[in-house]
Amino acid sequence: MEKRPENRGNQITGGLIILIIGVFFLLQRMSIVTFKNWWAVFILIPAISSLGNFFQDQNRERVFRFSQVSNILGILFPVSIACIFLFELSWQVYWPILVILAGFSMFLSGFIDSVEPVGRFVNQIRPWFLAWGGAVILLGIFFLLNNMNWFDLSSILTNWWGIPILVAATGGIISALQTARENPRFRLVVAANLFTSLVLAIPGILALTGVRLDLVGSILIIAIGIILIVSIISKK
Repeated sequence: MEKRPENRGNQITGGLIILIIGVFFLLQRMSIVTFKNWWAVFILIPAISSLGNFFQDQNRERVFRFSQVSNILGILFPVSIACIFLFELSWQVYWPILVILAGFSMFLSGFIDSVEPVGRFVNQIRPWFLAWGGAVILLGIFFLLNNMNWFDLSSILTNWWGIPILVAATGGIISALQTARENPRFRLVVAANLFTSLVLAIPGILALTGVRLDLVGSILIIAIGIILIVSIISKK
């Protein structure tokens, strides 16, 4: 009886895991490589398994599914954590890598194009996934550069965190424009996207411009009034 591709792939993955662990311990015994936290190599096991699952999904279906996003993260997260332990890197410095990966997962989710429920949901708010993912990635990069003393953004912009907030807010604007173009009757959805973007953008704008944050409440009320007026006028 011919073996199913899934079973064959799992067997190859299992063999690859054993092979890598064996090679690692051989090099460790021969003092070719020496790692104090040698046990961290076992963290790579889920990554190898996810790598095998990713290629199986790629061969089985050509669309980008949520399972593939999970597999990619199942590779990147364990590899990152294992490298931090193996090379004895400081968590106080490199913890933003996990933030970057979290943002990357959101960004990747924006490319899901399957017909499954998750795919249909993503298709409706795709710009939000991309914008929020980009914002979180940017936030992680800023933290990482600052921790590594490569670039101190606060020396240029005191409230630099307003930049990722504005990036996240663009998701609602793009989503509103997309909805208005494809479904002009969905005015409530357009208004909801614009309102959410405005709520996000106001703190970012105030932070970057140096305006007092205690004015946010008043400005937000004014913004709500403007949106209501515009929505009423557009119904005529």
